[in-house]
Amino acid sequence: MARMRVLWNRIRARLEKHAPMEREVLPWVLLAFGLVLLPNLVLSLWPRWDQEGVLDFFHVLCVLLVPCFFGLPLRRLLWVLWPLVFLGPMVLACVWVTGELPGEWLLLMGIEATFREVSTFAVSIVGGLIFIVVVALAYGWIVRRRIPAEFRPGPVCAGMCGVCVVLFPLMQLSSLSVGEVWEREVSRFSQQYPGGLLRAVLSAVVMREQVKMRRDMCDKVPVRSSEPSVPAGKREIQMLVIGESTRASSLQLNGYDRETTPLLAQVPGLLSFKNVISPAPATILSVPILLTPTNAATLFEAYRTPSLLNVYKAAGYRVYWLSVQPKNGLWESRNTIFSADAHESQFLGGNIARSSSIALDSDLIPEVQKILGRGESKVLFVLHTMGSHLNYEDRYPPEFNRFPADPKVCAQARTHVYPAEVVNEHMRNAYDNSICFIDSVLHRLIKILAMEQGVTSLYYVSDHGENGAEAAVLPWGHGNLTTEVLHVPLLVWLSPEYQAARPSQSAALRDHVEVPMSSDNTFYTMVDLAGLSCPLASPERSIASPAFRQGPRLVTHLHTGLADYDKQVLPAEKARGGWRPLHPRASSDARK
Repeated sequence: MARMRVLWNRIRARLEKHAPMEREVLPWVLLAFGLVLLPNLVLSLWPRWDQEGVLDFFHVLCVLLVPCFFGLPLRRLLWVLWPLVFLGPMVLACVWVTGELPGEWLLLMGIEATFREVSTFAVSIVGGLIFIVVVALAYGWIVRRRIPAEFRPGPVCAGMCGVCVVLFPLMQLSSLSVGEVWEREVSRFSQQYPGGLLRAVLSAVVMREQVKMRRDMCDKVPVRSSEPSVPAGKREIQMLVIGESTRASSLQLNGYDRETTPLLAQVPGLLSFKNVISPAPATILSVPILLTPTNAATLFEAYRTPSLLNVYKAAGYRVYWLSVQPKNGLWESRNTIFSADAHESQFLGGNIARSSSIALDSDLIPEVQKILGRGESKVLFVLHTMGSHLNYEDRYPPEFNRFPADPKVCAQARTHVYPAEVVNEHMRNAYDNSICFIDSVLHRLIKILAMEQGVTSLYYVSDHGENGAEAAVLPWGHGNLTTEVLHVPLLVWLSPEYQAARPSQSAALRDHVEVPMSSDNTFYTMVDLAGLSCPLASPERSIASPAFRQGPRLVTHLHTGLADYDKQVLPAEKARGGWRPLHPRASSDARK
């Protein structure tokens, strides 16, 4: 009892000593940390009050305060944190432009951007620098004039830190394991500023190293030809066209009631596979699976696995990567890694996402013709298009406005300026116009390949589809597990010379047109189309092989993990009597 009384007296003496000073200094401490964590504070208060965001702000604040309870004076800590004050306004500018904290794509873009590209943001940069100076001066004045040199956080700060850093995690232990609680705390910190910025820097460094490593990966892929050589004087040209946000149900070839693919409908022998699903609802997840021998369950092995481009290079093909998407842009960044596998790569969309100049998919055609003019005997093209990605009205030239779509109405699709039925009509028309333009581009590419009179093929598959107006979550968008997003078009064209040289592959493709399949078979099929074999390939996974057998059609989502399309996604949709989000909270993320 005496010991308890002594302890209580010590606590009371400490409170009496620190409370007056802490009450006086604490508002300035909070203001100083508000300037340090300015991006978090702004995002939690604007454009709407976010209670969880406010809690996250105090969580990060308390984590930063922890060193003070091990002897570090608060003023010294605030001087150490001063660089974050300079970076905060720049992070806010990124949030204003992109809607999210800086990611690796922005850092990589900054490294590779030219002076001309940077100059387009001159006004924003000057305004940001002025804001930085004002905030930094205010912060310096607070730390120097309002925070006593001898001040150390007292019981109030200790209590706040104890609740945020200790009590909340302990309360979670009732339903989660220690590892899960730790992972959740680390995730919360890394999704805020400055943890998110540090994570982006580390991710950017890793991505650059992955690009460098992939350049030597070709030598590690043993490849041999499993087919007789093509007739003398005939070129071998294989073309993989990766579509973007195109759903299978909007193609006239697949029974759509509008003439969206009138040119392709007239191409003799064009094969349209009507029951194909994408393994993921976003570009950064699906494209790595298309290009490597991975699937939804092994997705994250893709970046350290040889790609289709490596296999073709090892077989003596000249490999080209041509993309209309911006290099290191919002949608392309992770997939840019695979462009390093090509002999040559071009990004016609430039380096900066959302730039004022918009490249069209048709811009790929002159580049293809230039390369074909070199007369190389064995060529692989990988063309990454913009297809039908938002904004739909930007994906086709004015002459393809076949179904009337006003760009002004489409631009206001989510602002409720126009009635919903008007917006939906124009959005549907713009989307269908983008598919009409895809029809034209693919038709022209097929004509160019046909003129070569060689052993040539074109394989087109979309990375994922797109929701329509009827979607309860993410209408006119993607990122969630719905049939409209996961059901994708797959088209294959073979030249007459190809069909004569490789009758087995040609017959197998025709036999599998109606078979349910996943586009995760793309790597294996493209290897088979070239008559190649390697340890990475498997005939059972190639739709150009008589031995093809489709396993479970797995799909993956960043938040909800793996699902079986046929056993989970489809039955759940039918049971609900129509589309509803399987995971409403997770489905709100439309990132690529």
